[in-house]
Amino acid sequence: MGQISKDPKELIPFLNRKLFEKGDCYSPGTGFCLKQDYKVYLAPAELNLDLLGARDIYTFKEMLDENGSPDVEKAPDNRKLEMSRYSKLYLYLLEEFNCECILVAQSQ
Repeated sequence: MGQISKDPKELIPFLNRKLFEKGDCYSPGTGFCLKQDYKVYLAPAELNLDLLGARDIYTFKEMLDENGSPDVEKAPDNRKLEMSRYSKLYLYLLEEFNCECILVAQSQ
């Protein structure tokens, strides 16, 4: 196995593919979320996790905006990719627990 990237936009697809390959994560917009340096990185809503690439990752500011909504810092270049409906949950949990961490969520 080669060197694992430390770039969050590369780590998210890598970790999500690993979950997908093991059969542990199926739903687009779920899987791993990573918070690093006051930014949060998350997969988009409708792209299958096995097809996810670094260019598809949303970057959010670490806190919800004044209306309690996710604050997108950088959207994917492909404008057809929508923000995950779980974005607000991820950001809320990261804000509530104030951690530099990785979260995993999976819908039932």
